Amino acid sequence: MRIVTDSAADFEPEELVRLGVESVSLGVSFGETFYRENETLTKAQFYTQLQEHREFPQTSQPSPQEFRRVFGQAQEMGEETLGVFLSSGLSGTFQGAELAKSDLEYQGCCLVDSLTASAGQRILVEHAAALRECGKSAVEIAAALEQLKGRVVLYACLDTLKYLQKGGRISTAAAVIGAVAGVKPILTVTREGKPEIVSKALGMRRAVAYLRKQLREKRPDGSFPVYLMYTHVRENALLLQRAVEEEGILVPDSALLDVGAVIGSHIGPNACGLVYVRE
Repeated sequence: MRIVTDSAADFEPEELVRLGVESVSLGVSFGETFYRENETLTKAQFYTQLQEHREFPQTSQPSPQEFRRVFGQAQEMGEETLGVFLSSGLSGTFQGAELAKSDLEYQGCCLVDSLTASAGQRILVEHAAALRECGKSAVEIAAALEQLKGRVVLYACLDTLKYLQKGGRISTAAAVIGAVAGVKPILTVTREGKPEIVSKALGMRRAVAYLRKQLREKRPDGSFPVYLMYTHVRENALLLQRAVEEEGILVPDSALLDVGAVIGSHIGPNACGLVYVRE
């Protein structure tokens, strides 16, 4: 069975090889220059351009042709396919995969709308790979992920409102006021898979304290990893790591994940986040 995801899950290439997972890249453009996330543009290169380029980057989903290529190969080889993709509330990626499946009339293809992103999506993919090792079918794995995804918790503390404003999610006036006041917005992903600002904190330390409070109220299931996300600079993630460990939850450095271009375009550098599966 083939497991397919997209680059918004923020796997490094060697991790995909280890798990036996294939990834389809989303795109990001600066002006007229187009890149394929994690293929022709590294994370470090992206954040350098994000801070230096005058134009706001534009992100794009994979084409249906790309999905038809990947699914068609598996279909020709008589393989099942299990696809886990970026939330349909954030991108049209899942819909593109559904279109390709329909065009191919590929009955052995099961698709899961993760309703999350980055490390949240990654948790689902890793669980899918583990279930495949246990001999589960694509249908069985898809059913298990549908149950699991409602328990995935994701919070992100943003360092600035600038990129939300550039992406059209808040007004220019709100971004200016936030910058003057030192406001750090805290995002989550709703049950519908859409981003929502749930709180605003004065300073990153208070933002991290808010995440610590959420962790205390919604305890993690120890059967799954706890991930800490960061965008380019790890300083705030290390602050969050210490706070999480004070709650008795050890998070190894290997569980600190650098967020890629597609999600990073909207939340900007110096953000940090907390992702886990609640009990």
